[in-house]
Amino acid sequence: MSAATTDAAGGAGRVIVDDAPAYDALVALCAVAQPRFLKRSDWRAWAETAASGLSVEQWRRLRGWFAGAMVGYSLVALAPLLTGKRDLGDLADALEALPPGDLIRIVVTAEMIAPQTPLDATDLLALRGDLPAARHFCDRYLRASGRQRAAALRTLVAPEETRAELLATLREFDAHVFSALAPRLSDERARGATALCAQIERDGGLAPALISEHDDVQGFSPIIIGMSTLLGDAHSLYYHDTDHTLIDGRDYEPFIVIVGARQALGLAPHRHGAALAEGAERFADPATRWATLYTALADPSRLQIVRLLSARPHYGQELAAALGMSGATISHHLGALSKAGVLGVERQAHRTYFVLDQPTLRALLRQGEQFALGGPTGTAETSAETADDSAAESAAHNAHEGMA
Repeated sequence: MSAATTDAAGGAGRVIVDDAPAYDALVALCAVAQPRFLKRSDWRAWAETAASGLSVEQWRRLRGWFAGAMVGYSLVALAPLLTGKRDLGDLADALEALPPGDLIRIVVTAEMIAPQTPLDATDLLALRGDLPAARHFCDRYLRASGRQRAAALRTLVAPEETRAELLATLREFDAHVFSALAPRLSDERARGATALCAQIERDGGLAPALISEHDDVQGFSPIIIGMSTLLGDAHSLYYHDTDHTLIDGRDYEPFIVIVGARQALGLAPHRHGAALAEGAERFADPATRWATLYTALADPSRLQIVRLLSARPHYGQELAAALGMSGATISHHLGALSKAGVLGVERQAHRTYFVLDQPTLRALLRQGEQFALGGPTGTAETSAETADDSAAESAAHNAHEGMA
């Protein structure tokens, strides 16, 4: 494991590039449970062959935890804490040692949850053995159905039975499937990690695009880039963003991106100054500038997000719950609005709040109207005038907030 300081991914945080085998192991579990999870046809063929060698009981458990909502995939949260070889066996050992309250919390937060969900260990453990109460908890707080809801319900009612089932799945998979595969993955995974570390060094500590494209990384700790040979040129995302830290007794709120080694090896050096120049050149044409803004707004979901944020700042799970969307979908829409220059973030306690820059949005829309109807726009004089208007509106908005 190696690390590099970064300002682009959360102030004084650290981006840690981690080539532990545990990331590949979790991807392999998902791939065998549902081979279409993999984009590379060569590894997909391996996954189908591996699946055919499992017993009916092994297949049932594997599908229950690593297909569909892939609740078992949330065990990636333990990977940055591993010591030793940091392989699937170590991950199983960490799961076995995990306090039951932490185990339940990892499972129930694997998908979207309501903002007010009680996540203290006392509240979660009080549901053990009480099926009606656990069902009420799932109905009231979880934004999940199917395998995700069933896994959460089983974990709330019988966490130790859940642990035993997960441990059996991990250890049997390690012994019968992954141990034979692991040596084939290590070289490309290590080379991908080396390439990514070199990129971060060249950038002077700036986070690569696959981290900085997510606006909600600010304040998370740790920020991890895990490597996987099996993912090829794709990547997957896990993060924890609630009022309660993920594991009791730790200031631990991870943001983890698992990156395909092929993608890491293919990343070009990110030159921050050059990127800014390219961005300025891209918007040198006023028509492109306004088209970019209108494209960001030309989606009903994004307009709903703008409307919600115009009332007050929201964090990601609030928006997802209000609009009935997944966290990944919300992140996609927020990224588009951020690139349009109308969205900011603020960190409070364990949450990242998204803030609509209303004065800037109003000013941009006025400028777009002037351009479309033939008025003056794009000149230094107009930009200065707009900046003054934005400053005035910001002052008025802040004064209003102070009186509220």
